[in-house]
Amino acid sequence: MFRLYGIDGLIIDDPNALLKKIRSLISEENVSLILIEESLSKDVQDELKRIRLENPLPLILEMPDVTLEKPYIMRDYMAMLKEALGYGG
Repeated sequence: MFRLYGIDGLIIDDPNALLKKIRSLISEENVSLILIEESLSKDVQDELKRIRLENPLPLILEMPDVTLEKPYIMRDYMAMLKEALGYGG
């Protein structure tokens, strides 16, 4: 989904692999934003909170996705991202 907005990404389908990748991305200076689909991050919320507290950058944002068990609602992901970054809302 994020490629539609020109954002490079990785496909990770395991919460533990997600945490491992986030830890490796934190040390990269050219990474300032990590976007994660909610369906993947829901099982590792405590660890994500800990990572966010210890590392103000990169910014880690969870984005809704259509695989969640709730009614599908069309979302403007770019507007959500801008709002999260303080450029809209």
